[in-house]
Amino acid sequence: LWPLDKIEGLDNPMLSEERAVLTESLSEAKRKAKLEIQALFDLNVDPEARIFVSLGRLVRQKGVDLLADVAPWLLLKFPKAQFVLVGPLGDGFGH
Repeated sequence: LWPLDKIEGLDNPMLSEERAVLTESLSEAKRKAKLEIQALFDLNVDPEARIFVSLGRLVRQKGVDLLADVAPWLLLKFPKAQFVLVGPLGDGFGH
């Protein structure tokens, strides 16, 4: 892998008219959502953590093997990183 100086998040690609209407600041909504995700998945509660999410079938076809390969390196290089993998454990198409 190439050397990374830092990890940055990506903006939501959803169209602005499709987004939920916020009743609080975006930064406060993100803070609350991060704490909720960390609690839900029994992660270390850390407001400074970067959470990496993969949503899809947990099969090689979707690259879950690549995530498994890179996870130890990423967690060693960025100790505050957290992984959340969400999806079914494969199907007849991805085994």
